[in-house]
Amino acid sequence: PVFYAKWMISILLICIEIAPILFKMMTESGSYDDRLEEIRYNSEISKRKFISDLNEQINMELKLSNEMHNNKIKAELLANEELLTSIAQAQAEIAQKAIESWKNEQLKKVTNNPNLMVKTSNT
Repeated sequence: PVFYAKWMISILLICIEIAPILFKMMTESGSYDDRLEEIRYNSEISKRKFISDLNEQINMELKLSNEMHNNKIKAELLANEELLTSIAQAQAEIAQKAIESWKNEQLKKVTNNPNLMVKTSNT
């Protein structure tokens, strides 16, 4: 009988320990549960809003950085275009001077010896 009494006491203590959990599972949700759900929901919404605001801030910073980078590239391209135009004008001027110099040399040669420019064919 002592053996059975020991088991009965153990089972009784286990039932006493799990009774509140069983009772909670069997009852419908009350005002406390509703309030707890509301707090959890508000907490989740606050977290999502914080993440959304952070993403929006990061996107804005990226957009500004991208615009500054694009403006810098445009300024560099404009400066390069002006430089290339100056180089092209200088090259054209140098080429013109070289052609004039060549022309003057050729005219001097023809003036001094016209036979240099006239070629005859021996047939």
